[in-house]
Amino acid sequence: MKKNRASLVLESLVALVALGMLTLCLLIYQKATIDLLQQEHQQYEKLRGTRVLYEEVREYRLHGGDLERQLAYGEERYHVAFTQDLRQVQVSGADYNVAINWLSQSFHLD
Repeated sequence: MKKNRASLVLESLVALVALGMLTLCLLIYQKATIDLLQQEHQQYEKLRGTRVLYEEVREYRLHGGDLERQLAYGEERYHVAFTQDLRQVQVSGADYNVAINWLSQSFHLD
């Protein structure tokens, strides 16, 4: 009977350790998933800012206008600024900043 109780206690302890390890793995997985979703959201916001920047550069090249503009797309607010020499344009959102720098024949995105 004692041997049976000892094995029951041992099995319970092993099951409890396994349950603890499973819980720990699930918590780590949940944290990693939340971090990835936050990174995806930040990249999506930056992509939207880049799209606004593209549209504003196109609009400015076709029609001209002010060097600094405040834009509202839905609930998002953007600030677009061109430099005097038109070598750089940047858009600022809530927590990011995207800029395009023109070189002589090409441009690059920062």
